[in-house]
Amino acid sequence: MEHILWPHSGAVLAGGESRRMGKPKEGVPLGDGRPMIGHVLATLEKVCLRTVVVGECLGFDCPAHTVHLQDLRPGGGPLAGVETLLRSGLDTGYLVVACDQPLLSPALLGRVVAADPARPCFLRPEDGSWLGPFPGYFPAACLERIDLAIRRGVTSLRRVFADTEITWVPISPAEQAQLKDFNSPADLAELLPSTQRPIQKRPPPRRDTKSSERTTMSSEQK
Repeated sequence: MEHILWPHSGAVLAGGESRRMGKPKEGVPLGDGRPMIGHVLATLEKVCLRTVVVGECLGFDCPAHTVHLQDLRPGGGPLAGVETLLRSGLDTGYLVVACDQPLLSPALLGRVVAADPARPCFLRPEDGSWLGPFPGYFPAACLERIDLAIRRGVTSLRRVFADTEITWVPISPAEQAQLKDFNSPADLAELLPSTQRPIQKRPPPRRDTKSSERTTMSSEQK
């Protein structure tokens, strides 16, 4: 059965300064050799029709089929990144993730984009706590609210949507583990084993028994 992609855009925010990592974390190679953001984009491509990278994205060359948007407000944080995305006019709705969330699965992201397209959508654990805005769904209509918040000096996406209707998708503790972000070398050390490709052991060379028998017979004849 053919898999049908969500007919909208999946975006990765990659404009952070990566201070804790000490180098651009989006380009850090994981256990299988692929950069961290490569894992995130590969997951998005299994869900969304179009992929977008927002931010300078140092240490990684965006694929030709991925739209690359430079931040309109460099250093403005995730809120500025979402603003840049919504101002692009690329789509009517966007699934947004962070470049340091390589454990996200297509199944979990699929639950986010299956919600009401007219309302923002975020994930919520069983205890009802706030996990952060990513992954999250942002309708293009959110731009007016975000623009007003920025002009008022608000920098938190949580505050931006504090008084608006949101669709909450409940998740289990196992699914919550997929949301972990990896910001430091210590985080990376924890992550590397889970992204290591299994080593394929080569089978021992086959012995040519017929050739061996012929050699033995020839020796005996001498």
